[in-house]
Amino acid sequence: MMELMFAIGIFAVGMSLIAGLFPAAIKESENTVKDYEGPTICENGLAIVKAKARHPMQSGFSSPVQSTIVDCSSQFGPCDLQYPSISSVLAPAPSIQRQFLKGYMILAKLWAAGRNDYQIVIVAYKKRNVLYTVGTEALTVSSVDPADTGTTLNYLHEDATEFTITGGLVGDRDKIVGSPAIDYTSVGSGRYATIIAVSGDTVYLDRPIGENANGVMVIVERDGTTIQDGSPVTQVMMTRTALRE
Repeated sequence: MMELMFAIGIFAVGMSLIAGLFPAAIKESENTVKDYEGPTICENGLAIVKAKARHPMQSGFSSPVQSTIVDCSSQFGPCDLQYPSISSVLAPAPSIQRQFLKGYMILAKLWAAGRNDYQIVIVAYKKRNVLYTVGTEALTVSSVDPADTGTTLNYLHEDATEFTITGGLVGDRDKIVGSPAIDYTSVGSGRYATIIAVSGDTVYLDRPIGENANGVMVIVERDGTTIQDGSPVTQVMMTRTALRE
C-alpha cells in the first residue's frame, strides 16, 4: 500500500508539472499566430492589388492616383479577410456576410509622373468589433531639430522623433497611440514610424520618419463617428511596383 501511494504521489507531481506547461504553450502559440497574421494579411492584400489594379491606378472610382499617398481601398471592394484565407464570399452579398474583424487598407501614390511606377503601402488591421470601420486621418505637423532646437515649421526634421500636430483630429489626438505615422506628402513619401505616446499636441515616435514631410497620415478605428482608443494596425508593408496596363 505504501509503495502504491508513493507511486501515485510521484505520478501526481509529474502530471501537475506537465499541466503547468500547457498555458505557456498556448500563449506561445498565440504569439506565433500574431507574428505571422499581419504579414500574411499584407501579402494577401498585395496579391489582390497586383491581380486587380491597372495603370493608371484610380483613387476611389474616378480620380487618378498622383504624387500624394491616398487610400485606394474602395477600388478593390470590401478589403476584409477571414484569416488566414481570403473571404470565400466573392459574389455580392448582404453586408453582414462581409464583416470580419481582420482586413487591410491599400494606400498608393504615383512615384514618377507619366510612368507606370507606384508605391503601394498595405496596412493590416484587426478591429475590436465587426461593425467598426478603419480609415485614415490627415495631420499637419511641425518639428524641432534635435541638434540645435531650431523649429522646422510645417515639416518634420530628418532626425526628429517627435512632432507637433498643427491641424487635424481635434479632441482625439490621444487615441492614435500605436498607429503608424505615414509621410504621405513628400517626394519620398511612404516612410513611417510608430506612434508610442501623445501628450497634448506633441506626438512621440519610435524612430525618425525623415525630412520634408509636411503631412502625416494615421490609421484610426471608428464606431460611427467616434474614434476608438488605440490603433487597430497589426502590420505595415511597403513596395514599389509597376501595374498591369
